[in-house]
Amino acid sequence: MGRFRDLVRGASLFASISIAWGSPGEIAAAEPARDWKAQGRELFQREWVPDDPRSHGGDGLGPLYNETSCLGCHNLGSPGGAGPVGKNVEIVTLIRGRLPGDVKLDDFHPGFRKSPSVLLHRYGTDPEYRLWRLRRVSGVEFADMADRGGAAEREQIREIIGMRPSPRDGVFNRPRPGTRGVGRVKGETLLASIATLTRRNPPALFGAGLIDSVPVEVLRAASSSPDPQFPETRGRLNSLKDGRVGRFGWKAQTASLQEFVESACAMELGLEVPNHHQARPPLDFTESKKGLDLTQRECDSLTSYVAGLPAPVERPGSRSDDRPDIKAGRELFASVGCAACHRPSLGPVTGIYSDLLLHDMGPDLADSGTYYGVIDPPSGTAGGAKSVEWRTPPLWGIRDSGPYLHDGRAETLEEAVALHGGEGEKSAAMYFDLKLPERLKLQSFLNSLVAPRVEPGP
Repeated sequence: MGRFRDLVRGASLFASISIAWGSPGEIAAAEPARDWKAQGRELFQREWVPDDPRSHGGDGLGPLYNETSCLGCHNLGSPGGAGPVGKNVEIVTLIRGRLPGDVKLDDFHPGFRKSPSVLLHRYGTDPEYRLWRLRRVSGVEFADMADRGGAAEREQIREIIGMRPSPRDGVFNRPRPGTRGVGRVKGETLLASIATLTRRNPPALFGAGLIDSVPVEVLRAASSSPDPQFPETRGRLNSLKDGRVGRFGWKAQTASLQEFVESACAMELGLEVPNHHQARPPLDFTESKKGLDLTQRECDSLTSYVAGLPAPVERPGSRSDDRPDIKAGRELFASVGCAACHRPSLGPVTGIYSDLLLHDMGPDLADSGTYYGVIDPPSGTAGGAKSVEWRTPPLWGIRDSGPYLHDGRAETLEEAVALHGGEGEKSAAMYFDLKLPERLKLQSFLNSLVAPRVEPGP
């Protein structure tokens, strides 16, 4: 029992948390809790390389990947936080009715055989992958330059980020709009003519163990009891094909934290894990024949580490009488309807500011693309979520979790509020009807929701 208590304390979990990977008592009996936690932290922070000696007969990093470590994308505020826009992942989703009769989907990406959405990874271990990707998203002129390598590739990179050489001295010093998506691609169909390219911003992982612990009955109750002052904000559960309820991911398309973590290992780092295959490169779309990169035990320890990331808290002193502006802001947050979706508490979890339900956010934020935890979703949906629906993101730690919204398009909290449509449009209008001093008080309250301090460890 001593080891079991150490495990729970070391992971910062409450006794009510139930992790899908098995009995904590069995795990603690097999390995000291501090070693278990240290292994999970090491895996979260590890910088993977191709043919990494850390793997178990697998190929290490890749063959496709978006980052080389979990920490590379989840680091704002402290380890486990959200990621900047530069860490966004890109998803290509077919547009219904836009596919010419002479175009084969395999010519663009063989992943379209089974799904209307594919993840277009940023990097690949095959040196040909970058050219393949450029021909689909940046135009033939960039791919041709990169194909020549050396100085031409350097020019191509500067072109993509919006620099053009001065006609006087040839120095790259003149910013201009990007030229992505122009022209046709060497006999291939241009991306914009058959599909959309959308993005997802890495979410914060703080308090993930608590989110995993919320009973399904609590989520069902939240979906059936909308705020009587704002009945139009009625959220709904994302019921997955296997009967489980989604609670992780921007579309609530993943049911458990374990599945979320293992999917990220496979999709973001290209690691082969027991329950999820690594992403297959479009240049050689065959089943992987190599071994595992992570064992189930290692996946469990990584999940345990993520589950133990502490929940964000309100800044010390923010509830005291010496901060009436924050107290007033908290009251305004409820009065304009923000709390109808961003509920302060959800069952036993306090301070979460979310109902974890799907809400219609309007056509301006619509996006049917998906790739996490969903196999062959119905056309126009993401694991049961409509294109206009998004899971209410928890606001705990929001001060340190910018940029905001699913693709990081909002740099500030006010921009995020302004872009609320659908069920959130009324509350957004009420917020902007407030006088500036009142809006600043509400912002003071939101800025009191800070990320927890997580020690990086060795």
